[in-house]
Order: sequence, then structure tokens, then C-alpha cells
Amino acid sequence: MNKLLIIFCVILGLGLISCQNSDKNNESQEKVIETSVDKYASELLELALTDSTSDVIYTNLTQINDEETAIRAVEPILFEGYGKENILEQKPYKTSKINDYWVIEGSHKGQQLGGVFHLVLDSKNGTIIYLIHGK
Repeated sequence: MNKLLIIFCVILGLGLISCQNSDKNNESQEKVIETSVDKYASELLELALTDSTSDVIYTNLTQINDEETAIRAVEPILFEGYGKENILEQKPYKTSKINDYWVIEGSHKGQQLGGVFHLVLDSKNGTIIYLIHGK
């Protein structure tokens, strides 16, 4: 429960950051958002690595070295679980490579909060070790 509260607070913070006025100092705003996303990706990875209740989901690939391959590996699973149209509406995906893991998330449209997927993919063996979709 505590971990879910942390994730919710981080997601809420990212939503608030993205709702700032885009006309004000765009360059520094982009750095703040990028830093927040990287921090959130690190926190999500830490949660995934410590959560012993998550099931492992196998993709059809065994080694994933680039962003395009990572997305190609997880999209069929996301489409099946959450609907193709729903997942495609969450493009562009936010991706981060941290050590041997890809952290991939859907993105919000406008001022929407929640409602996107968050997953962690092991690049060495192609397994999804963590997957959740907000409401």
C-alpha cells in the first residue's frame, strides 16, 4: 500500500509538472520534466525489483538492446491486456534504460491524470517483471 501511495504521488507530480504554462522558459521546463521522468523511472524500477508479488510475463524476444525493439516486444501484450486503441492513445511512450532494464510508460494527453501503463522490461531475457495500468 505504501509503495502504491508513492507511485501515485510521483504520477500526480508528473501530471502537475506537465500542466505548467508551456510559454514560460520552455528549455528549463523540459529539463525539470526530464529529470522528474528519470527519477520516476528509477523509483518504478526499484519497486519492480523489490516486489515479489509481480508475475513475470514473457515476450517473444530474449535480448532487447534498443528502444524500438523494447516497444515492439511489449505492445502485443499491452494491446491484449488493455486494448490496442487505448494503448496507442498513450503514445508517445516514455522510455528509460536503467542498467539492464527498460522502463516504459504511456503518456498523458493534455491535463489527464492517471490512466496510463507503467512497465519494467528485463533487457537480458525479454521478460516483463512489472506491469500496472492506472485508472
